[in-house]
Amino acid sequence: SIDSPRVAEGNSGTTDLEFTVTLSPAPTSQVTVDYAEASGGTATSGTDYTAITAGTLTFAAGETSKTIAVSVTGDATAESDETVLLQLSNPTPSGAVIATGTGTGTIVDDDTPTLTIDSPRVAEGNSGTTEMAFTVTLSPASTGQVTVEWNEVDGGTAESGTDYTALSGGTLTFAASETSKPIPVEVRGDSAIEPNETVQVAISSPNPSGTPIRNADGALASFATGVGTITNDDAPPAPPPPPPSTEKLVLSVAELEVATGAEGATYTLRLGAAPTGPVTVEISSDDSDVTASPASLSFDASNWSAPQTVTVTAAADDDDYADTARLTHTASGGGLDGEMAVVT
Repeated sequence: SIDSPRVAEGNSGTTDLEFTVTLSPAPTSQVTVDYAEASGGTATSGTDYTAITAGTLTFAAGETSKTIAVSVTGDATAESDETVLLQLSNPTPSGAVIATGTGTGTIVDDDTPTLTIDSPRVAEGNSGTTEMAFTVTLSPASTGQVTVEWNEVDGGTAESGTDYTALSGGTLTFAASETSKPIPVEVRGDSAIEPNETVQVAISSPNPSGTPIRNADGALASFATGVGTITNDDAPPAPPPPPPSTEKLVLSVAELEVATGAEGATYTLRLGAAPTGPVTVEISSDDSDVTASPASLSFDASNWSAPQTVTVTAAADDDDYADTARLTHTASGGGLDGEMAVVT
């Protein structure tokens, strides 16, 4: 029997369209079968594929499959899929039976202009308007005019007339050789803190009616939807710095309980006021079994009020008694030389 293969023609060069002839069960002696091109195919010999010379396949004992390669010629012409027919005949020995005698090879056109729509993103801005453009693409270019309708569709989270100027839909017209058209959306800026919002636009009803549309997954569909995202660029104001403290080094705790051999416990440290320059705070322990990480902290005028975390761990020992250690924090620089704070 012979199968019916398919292959994309490509834009240039040649590609093999391989028919597979199968013999089942495996023979115990030699079997032959003739093959030749049959009439009825829509592809043109010598143009779409190299002319096929009739021949004979020979199966040795134990062989079950053979291939017949047809050399397909690539081109960039938009056209229908085309077919090549091969027919088997004259099997030997005479008792051999042909189950499927004709195979239809399909040369799949990969040059048909196809319509797609993208999914743009734009920051809304704080005032005025900003354009967000959906791009509709026709690829490859057509040799004649192609039109496609577009409309806003439900599913977007942005509010028409508030977040963007209402869309009325329309028709895009691609002249011969044109490959892209924009659908502009006028986005209105504001200073409201809100989630990103979306606008959805769909293309459908192409003309010529056979012009394919592919959706975002690449599948052929009757319509495709682009999702435009209006990104929020309005961050909440930074919290004000804490009021100045009478403490130069501000600890979140004065005492900390740490289980030995465990993951440890944490506390934070920040400065009580903006320093005059960079500050380093060194952390030392009076017990070698108790360690702080990191062993030093760095502050300056930009981060003095942001608490920095210190993790304390205690090594396991052999007794059941609680031990006490002192972690001393000593500052240098920024007008804080010699300032100290202790966690016990």
